[in-house]
This record gives sequence, structure tokens and C-alpha cells, in this order.
Amino acid sequence: MPTVVQRPPQLNAPDFVALARSELDGRVRLRLLALAHLKEGKSLREIGAMLKVHPKTVLKWLRRFRAGGIGGLAEQPGRGAK
Repeated sequence: MPTVVQRPPQLNAPDFVALARSELDGRVRLRLLALAHLKEGKSLREIGAMLKVHPKTVLKWLRRFRAGGIGGLAEQPGRGAK
């Protein structure tokens, strides 16, 4: 049985497809497309299969969007030598 995901109300406002078309970073573009599919009502498993990522990764992107909005989808600085 698919996991039910609570769609945040801020998911309805932006046009994720238009944002993805104007985005230069490929990773952020993929995350925006995942949110666009989620907005259309697709499940995490369907989105993961379409984008070739694990469904938990899509859930992680949704959590980052809830916490930080569109800016939360950008790459975060990591560990290691700078």
C-alpha cells in the first residue's frame, strides 16, 4: 500500500514546471520536477520511478521544501576540503 503524503499548502502556489525550465542547476531542476509531479497527485513511488531516484529521496526533497521553500532545494555546503 502506498504511503500517504501530506501535501503542504505552499505546494499549490508556485509553478514548478516554469521554475524548472528557468533553473540552471540540474539537481535543483530535478527536485522541482519531482514537486510538480507531487502537486499533480502522483505517489512517491511513481515519481521515484519516473525520475530514477528512490522514493525516500523524493520524500527528503519534500521535507526540504517544507522547511526552506524553493531555496531549501538548493545544494547545501558539505563537508570536506574547500
